[in-house]
Amino acid sequence: MFVPICNLEEQHQIVQAIESRLSVCDHLEQEIERALLQSEALRQSILKKAFEGRLVPQDPGDEPAGELLRRIKLYQAK
Repeated sequence: MFVPICNLEEQHQIVQAIESRLSVCDHLEQEIERALLQSEALRQSILKKAFEGRLVPQDPGDEPAGELLRRIKLYQAK
């Protein structure tokens, strides 16, 4: 039975090609981790601004949140 075997130079080329691709994968993994951390930081920033009422311009004619919550509680009690 004949089993083809690569010569030593071909083996080195194969190893080099694999290492090159693994290096690209490692770089991509680092970039994805960085992007996920940045995404979470942006999410927290947006939530903070939303709860502070700074996400969109506020209408001075809007009732305060406390008043709205009071009305909701009264409605739910009925």
